Amino acid sequence: MNKKIEIRQAGSGLQLDQTTVLPKCHNIHSAVLVSGRLYTRCASRKEKKFITYSGSLDEPTQSVLHSEKDEKLNQIIHISANKEYMASLDFVNKTLNVFSTINNEHLFDIQLTGMERPYGVHLTSDGVLVTDFIGGKLSKYSMSSSYEPLWTCNGLREPSGITTDESGFIYVSSMVSEIYIISSGGDLNNEYNLQIFS
Repeated sequence: MNKKIEIRQAGSGLQLDQTTVLPKCHNIHSAVLVSGRLYTRCASRKEKKFITYSGSLDEPTQSVLHSEKDEKLNQIIHISANKEYMASLDFVNKTLNVFSTINNEHLFDIQLTGMERPYGVHLTSDGVLVTDFIGGKLSKYSMSSSYEPLWTCNGLREPSGITTDESGFIYVSSMVSEIYIISSGGDLNNEYNLQIFS
């Protein structure tokens, strides 16, 4: 029998089946569900911190996985997760925090040197992709604390969200109504990029 799970934003936090699991947070920026485990990224105005929560859908309360201080709390923060890792952006310190989804341990941080405004993040089978909203690029990093990206694709306008398909192609959305199609090696395919018209 399949269990119906309802996830929604409420005044006091995120709610699952009428149960508030993040009562101290005011803004849920993103949520990812992987193998029955929920990862959320939110802001606490009172503590002036960004907080990453993790927990089972069968548990009423999520546990704090990571937090960092920020005075503004007005930026969109993205996370990505798979069966092995969870990654969350710390745009203040320009780092990518990487955790194990197996035992919920903090593994390492990737320093996003050369990025002006890290924005979107997406885990792949062999690394992690990060967009630079202001710098106009997409970079791929290995799953280590290395500072240097494996490759960088430049020439993107206000890149934001990222996803991939089964063939390895990367799709990057932008704030200028374009979707960029990029190969797994970081080559921009200008012939097949999409423009979205309203």
